[in-house]
Amino acid sequence: MVIYDPARRYHNLALELDTPQCRVIDAGPSTIEAREAAMRALRDLTEGNIHQLIVWLPTRKPESDEDRQGDPFSVLGRIGTEFPGGDADDYPALCRAAKPDHVVEINKLFEEGEPSFDTVDALDQGGAWPKLKTLLVADSPREILIGLLSPKPAQEDALKADTTWISEAREFAERNLGHKLKTRGQTRQSIADELWRLILFSEFVFDSSGDLPASLTSVPCAVPAAQALVFDICEELRKHQDHKETYLSKAQQVEDELALPERSKSIACLGACDTFAFEERHFLRKCVDALLAGKLSEARQILTSRQGAIWLSNDERLAEWTAAERALEVNIR
Repeated sequence: MVIYDPARRYHNLALELDTPQCRVIDAGPSTIEAREAAMRALRDLTEGNIHQLIVWLPTRKPESDEDRQGDPFSVLGRIGTEFPGGDADDYPALCRAAKPDHVVEINKLFEEGEPSFDTVDALDQGGAWPKLKTLLVADSPREILIGLLSPKPAQEDALKADTTWISEAREFAERNLGHKLKTRGQTRQSIADELWRLILFSEFVFDSSGDLPASLTSVPCAVPAAQALVFDICEELRKHQDHKETYLSKAQQVEDELALPERSKSIACLGACDTFAFEERHFLRKCVDALLAGKLSEARQILTSRQGAIWLSNDERLAEWTAAERALEVNIR
């Protein structure tokens, strides 16, 4: 691997990788000497004396063929690999990938300047949300949010017994979801009600690629940087039996409050998630229409995508989908 690092950001990290089986060559002091050392190391690699070879360079990665001709190490990059390899390897992207539970906070750090490794690493360390972490016995923003939305009995009791967590929860929501809580309530339920609405509507928005009618654009939504966290939380809530009934109740409540079936008629694509009950009805109608039109592959695709949807825990709804599946089988025969 050839590491191109003009900012010298990864220099020390690269040198720390040096072991008897991994040869690391620092090309900073002398390009000529480093080239000679790299050729010797390449020979050792082909003979099996070492298993890995890394060259660190304080220069930018060559982009054109002309640039590569002037780079004495480009052949090694062609044989092996180069870093960075693409947009996913730039520093902000690497920080977000390493700390997916802190994406919103990382974005804010980069807005203020370039944070050091230590600053990014500190996001996982003790100081943030000590009350929430202690009372909920949670380590990550994902676990904290699930504990607030659908707590276990022990978590509920802990939050009731010590209300000093409320100010933390307000800051937590703003930093991780980009949302300033509006409720003045001082109970878990009042805060959870607002969070349920925010999280569920945000998944709906992200899943439909933000294609919203004007009547829904003013409804609070999490910031785009929180999309992965929102999807992860909703999937977790739908997946586990402990949260299932709460999810069904809250999702129906939010759907009714926002009048989503009526206000979403103009949305071209409702996405793939099972956020709200009306989406299940929408896909059932699409499946039936496809069957009636003889579009069997489209009907099969819809049926396959809806298998395991949380709304099919309702026996009547499940029976309707089963009837559609039987109709497809008959048409295929």
